[in-house]
Amino acid sequence: MGYSVVRDFVVDDRDMRLQSSGVGKPVLLLHELAGSARTFLSLVEPLIATGREVVVLDLPGHGHSSAVPGSDLDGNAWAVAGALDEVTAEPMDIVGVDYGGFLALSIAALFPTRVRSLVVVEPLAPPAAGRAPSSIVPVSQRARGALTVLRQGRHGLGRMHSVLDQLRSADPIWWKGLANINCPTLLIDGGHGHAANLVDLDAMADTIPDAKRVSLTTGARPWASAPQLFADVVTSFLADVH
Repeated sequence: MGYSVVRDFVVDDRDMRLQSSGVGKPVLLLHELAGSARTFLSLVEPLIATGREVVVLDLPGHGHSSAVPGSDLDGNAWAVAGALDEVTAEPMDIVGVDYGGFLALSIAALFPTRVRSLVVVEPLAPPAAGRAPSSIVPVSQRARGALTVLRQGRHGLGRMHSVLDQLRSADPIWWKGLANINCPTLLIDGGHGHAANLVDLDAMADTIPDAKRVSLTTGARPWASAPQLFADVVTSFLADVH
């Protein structure tokens, strides 16, 4: 199923785009690095069936959303937070995978009153200390990402590398900020207990006051490797917290 509504808008002089389908309380979906709205096609119908409006944002520097100068991580989080007002003035449910998971956590920490619940899947988060290895993103995903961003223009690959380089650097302040998240939060991985960049999701859950953990047996990127199971887990959690 595709998306029935496409909306273009401006946040801080930058063009952004969201796509949506369904009617009801909105749930915002944030895709992976070098991904697109197609990431969540398997999740749209199950969420609509529960009486939800499904909203997918083109992340800054992706699709039809303009890049933040320097692909600054804080700037990207603020840009996505600004997009929330285009959807609703009420606190919102957010589902984020990979880099979208990092942004979802950042927004919930910076603006806790704007987030009602949070589902984060294998977030591409910075380490709390030290420096992450250069292979924090698997080769297969790098290849897919390179093709995606190259289609978006000659600067796309550079933006992806900038984001990855920033995410390799330790950010203890970001980790400390996770304690500000005050909404029900579900952290999901595909069975290894960590994200692709080896961040320990059990340790992450311990820093978030109301966090639960689910470790599936799907392998990495469960939104792609087991879309039906992923949809079942997400819809069940959202139904339980409301």
